[in-house]
Amino acid sequence: MEGILILKGCLEVPCIENIDPQTFRRKFYNQQPVVLKKSVENWKPCELWTPTYLKVALQEAFDCLDVLEAVDNKQFIDNADFASRRNISPGAFIDHVFEKEEVFISGETAENQKKDVDFRDKKKFYLRTMSMPDVLYRDIATPDQIESLKSKIYHPTDLQADSVDKFAKTVFRQDTMQLWVGTRGNVTPLHYDRNHGLLVQILGDKQVVLFSHEHTSSLYPFPSYSEKSHLSRINFRNMENEAELLASFPKFCRAEPYRCVIHTGDILYTPPFWWHDVTSQDNCISVTLPWDLEPSDEIPPCMLR
Repeated sequence: MEGILILKGCLEVPCIENIDPQTFRRKFYNQQPVVLKKSVENWKPCELWTPTYLKVALQEAFDCLDVLEAVDNKQFIDNADFASRRNISPGAFIDHVFEKEEVFISGETAENQKKDVDFRDKKKFYLRTMSMPDVLYRDIATPDQIESLKSKIYHPTDLQADSVDKFAKTVFRQDTMQLWVGTRGNVTPLHYDRNHGLLVQILGDKQVVLFSHEHTSSLYPFPSYSEKSHLSRINFRNMENEAELLASFPKFCRAEPYRCVIHTGDILYTPPFWWHDVTSQDNCISVTLPWDLEPSDEIPPCMLR
């Protein structure tokens, strides 16, 4: 994938197709990332959420979408240094993301003017909803799908008779569940979240590069008083080569990268405070399911910033 230097020497994130809750709890929960292969490939969104279906659903939910437009046409973080906000109709947005773009070259005849835009030059947008629209939430939060995921990841509150209901209210909360729709080549630069997270891939592929919180000091985060304190100052895509990267950020050589590519039907579990950089290798549809730390979850001392 273009413009990222750290893939050489990456460790692979474990991928497990049929994980059991005990394994998830013992080896991964609040410890390290894992890809749950094909775990949602039979879910309704993977079967139903075509661009046409999504266009209709978003038109039902919104008159206008508030989407992110990257300053450098690549990196998307909800911060003015990285992206601005733009209002666009749901139909125009979906058409732009999923349909072939054409441009007109000044000075040429109309017959010769049309050509496909290289995906790197195509104007890139990212939609991130702050909650899941009702019509799409109904496709996700079905009893059988909730039970299916619960049987894999064994959430810490799942110990009582009403555990399915508790799990749904924790992991499948409509007000925290987010829909992500964006163009090929979109990048969410290196950052961390303060919660557990499931990245559910509905359509397309995403490459994710991750670092443990143990390497935070080698990743050059912005100061703790900054509104960008959860972001790294390292921009891998602005570096010409590894020597230039290490000249600017010498401690980075101590950091140990992990890598995975998630496909349609996969889930990536990311523990709290793990750094991650996400690149869309296709036009993508994703859903994130975040939930807060439990009282018993340990917060790494290095992240008490």
